[in-house]
Amino acid sequence: MSERMTQDPRMTQNIAIARDVAEHIKSGATDDSSIWAKHWSNDCVSIECDGSEHKGLDAIRTKCEKWMNETTLHSCEV
Repeated sequence: MSERMTQDPRMTQNIAIARDVAEHIKSGATDDSSIWAKHWSNDCVSIECDGSEHKGLDAIRTKCEKWMNETTLHSCEV
């Protein structure tokens, strides 16, 4: 990782979030509520490829649950 990246406070925060999420996945945890509560704001927005938006953590959780119910995940590696 470049020195420039580690000196930028925004990148440092992004790296910390990425590490937390990776460790959460590696742990095999099935309940994501703790990681969502730690790193996502209640008023966050998810913008899809088609430009549609899911506003708020509840809407994003609903979108995620729908995706998980409709999708077969054959493997996951972090």
